[in-house]
Amino acid sequence: MRTERFVDVRKGAGGWRRMAPGIVSCLAAGILFLGFPTAGFCQEEEAEEEDSLGLEIEAAFSSLYYFRGDNLFKKDKLMDQNGLASLSVTYALGPVSIVYWGGFQTNGDNIGDNIDVGLGAEQDLAVSYTHELPADLAVEVGVLSYMYPFADEEAADTTFPVYLDPFVALSWSGFVDARMCVWWYLGVQDALKDYRYIYLNPSVGKEFALTPDLTLGVELVAGYKTYTLYVGANDEVPRDNLWDVLLKVGATYTFLDDFYVTPSVSAGWTNLDEKGEDGKEPGFGDEYMVFGGLAVGWAK
Repeated sequence: MRTERFVDVRKGAGGWRRMAPGIVSCLAAGILFLGFPTAGFCQEEEAEEEDSLGLEIEAAFSSLYYFRGDNLFKKDKLMDQNGLASLSVTYALGPVSIVYWGGFQTNGDNIGDNIDVGLGAEQDLAVSYTHELPADLAVEVGVLSYMYPFADEEAADTTFPVYLDPFVALSWSGFVDARMCVWWYLGVQDALKDYRYIYLNPSVGKEFALTPDLTLGVELVAGYKTYTLYVGANDEVPRDNLWDVLLKVGATYTFLDDFYVTPSVSAGWTNLDEKGEDGKEPGFGDEYMVFGGLAVGWAK
């Protein structure tokens, strides 16, 4: 079960990669090569689009599990480097995308405890629909489900904990890629309904083509939680982990046409207000985390 101590990235299943050549690239090519025949080039682009399966498979490793300002696999501190290994499969059929994501803790002496409460062996499913708008805008709606089939009923207070995270997002692609997403996080079972929050999630990113096969990407993501329901000690709404910021830098190298590898480094921060077990107020050194990642994938 997801704990909200500093609280809950993953980029919210945010950030599914999409690249689809088509009419726009053909028009751009026509302008660039004005005065030269371009019909053959456009036909090649259309043929490539027809050959696309809309399928992407990715295996990834991160030195910690970052999700909305929290390190979900931590034992004592946000900087605990307890790794995450994950596998994702994405299938896109026109504007509809279906995603499976499985994440597993790789190290740390709290693996068993995290699996028992519903953290160390997460299984997710997501579906979304994207509609293109004028002026390089797009609107996306969808829902994610976080599932923990291996959780212990006594430790998690329920069997097979499930959380839903419906969302709506507006994105713009121009000199940068900007996105504003609103999530509604909630537990399905009665035992999980103590925490519910609306999550405001803006982001901005930019990709730089260094070579035909190498791309550098930079992304800045922020988040703010507003709790809609909380039932806990003295009915106090959590003060920790209401704000979070993440900066991610990664380089993607494409090889053999359809394969890619992406090493990355990230730095995250969240606000901590509650005193620790030692009675001390948290300082800046307790509120940030730095971690690395590596993803290898195939997209066709």
